[in-house]
Amino acid sequence: MRKLILGSIVSSLLVLTGCSDSDSSSGVSTTTSIQELNSSIVASNRLLGYSVDVSGDYIIGGMLSGEAASLFKLDATDVESSEVKLTSDTSSSTQFGTQVAINSTYAIVGARNYGTGGVLPGAVFLYELNATDINSSQTKLTAEDPAHQDFFGGNSGKGLDIDDNYALVGASGNDDGGSYAGSAYLFELNATDINASQIKLTAKYPLIKAYFGSSTSIDGNFSIVGAKGHTPSKVQGAAYLFELNATDINASQVKLTAMDGNGTDQFGKDVFIKDNYAVVGASGINSSAGATYLFKLNATDINASQIKLTASDDNASDEFGQSVAISGNYLYVGASKDGEKGSQAGAMYRFNLTASDINGSQEKIFSENPDASNKFGYSLGADDDTVVIGETGANSSDGTLNYVQY
Repeated sequence: MRKLILGSIVSSLLVLTGCSDSDSSSGVSTTTSIQELNSSIVASNRLLGYSVDVSGDYIIGGMLSGEAASLFKLDATDVESSEVKLTSDTSSSTQFGTQVAINSTYAIVGARNYGTGGVLPGAVFLYELNATDINSSQTKLTAEDPAHQDFFGGNSGKGLDIDDNYALVGASGNDDGGSYAGSAYLFELNATDINASQIKLTAKYPLIKAYFGSSTSIDGNFSIVGAKGHTPSKVQGAAYLFELNATDINASQVKLTAMDGNGTDQFGKDVFIKDNYAVVGASGINSSAGATYLFKLNATDINASQIKLTASDDNASDEFGQSVAISGNYLYVGASKDGEKGSQAGAMYRFNLTASDINGSQEKIFSENPDASNKFGYSLGADDDTVVIGETGANSSDGTLNYVQY
């Protein structure tokens, strides 16, 4: 176990141990602890934590090496020893395990370069968590209209998500609307034939190099899809909300943009939706200092409801907004290249959504032993009181997972 260093932006940096609660809106740091999970999977430049997710008692971590994904059980006596290596019949060249997501019933793993005969559209693999042999329970999902380098299964960011009823799969390389315009696919998990249930989601007005599907999130009756490119020859970005109970889901889309958008924002780099909020990371803003935008889903004008959040100690190239997540009344934002504890050591910020001044409620979180190039906060996942944090550069780029239970 390691301690968290939670530095309130309003007060001095404190090293805290134990577990207690305090009012983040008043600028007082919250005391908690962090635990680190390492995988037994051996691979060069593994980058565990490239993507992460958590649901109930399960944590899942993806890695860039293409070997496998790591599944851990939080209620195990020894969490790290509970690891199940999720595998498929694919080779490492398929990039299996780059993107992962989990709900209470299924884990889902992307293989963005999966294919045969030189045509590599991508695929995802669905695993039943209550199966006696989880790996043997896998179901392969593919797009009904596969094409080479669609990156079905997610390319970068969080291009894969799952909730109780649906799986949402990004295909940011799909070129139906132009080169790399992108698309996403919605699968109904309760369908008799999950593959046959798919609905293809696209932007109403697709653009070349929009990378629609570069990030995805789903919760209840809403899904959100990031398009971090969006404008031709620029990377300003946009995000799209969809109502899943609509008669025509594609027609229900609402386009979200930053109120102060610019050409290199990468608005949509990561997205997260939970209850009444949607949050969009824009890590390229202000020379990549980054920002995050919070939207209220029950607002009459969702775009007009946006609140821009920034780190009060921001610096160029911090990439605040690289990752985003919501759990309960708190918003978490990764700044994986924050340099306070070493060049690109990384940090995570915690915001109280019930505070009268959400931006003023921020706390900055580090691990006890940060190091240069660790990229703490590269990916984030949240469920109930648990937050999982990817740290891809730790352990000489083997990477590690960290989790916090508030």
